[in-house]
Amino acid sequence: MSDTADILTHCRNMNQGHVRGCWVAGLVLGTVSRYPDCWRCRMSAVIEPPRTLVESVAAMRFPAKTDAILQSLMNRNTNGQLTQSEREELEALAELSETMALVRAQALRLLGRTPT
Repeated sequence: MSDTADILTHCRNMNQGHVRGCWVAGLVLGTVSRYPDCWRCRMSAVIEPPRTLVESVAAMRFPAKTDAILQSLMNRNTNGQLTQSEREELEALAELSETMALVRAQALRLLGRTPT
């Protein structure tokens, strides 16, 4: 068995008081303050996401109806015609759009492509 498989088996072994991520959970919960000294607890594996998942994230866009709403709100905002609730909706959609753009850019970088 490889070191990576040994490490993953060790960290998944509930009989040793571990849960997935063992020391990672301890760091989050504050029960440990650093990586463990035990070589078996050191996570040296790199887990790659399935290419189809990365492709799906890279292709992520607003549905046509949501995009039309966003465009309409942006046009009305330019003309100073938004109500308070529409302004809040525009802000929420703009924030979501920005987050999606950042996630898409990361996925495209992983695929060796540039945003369009």
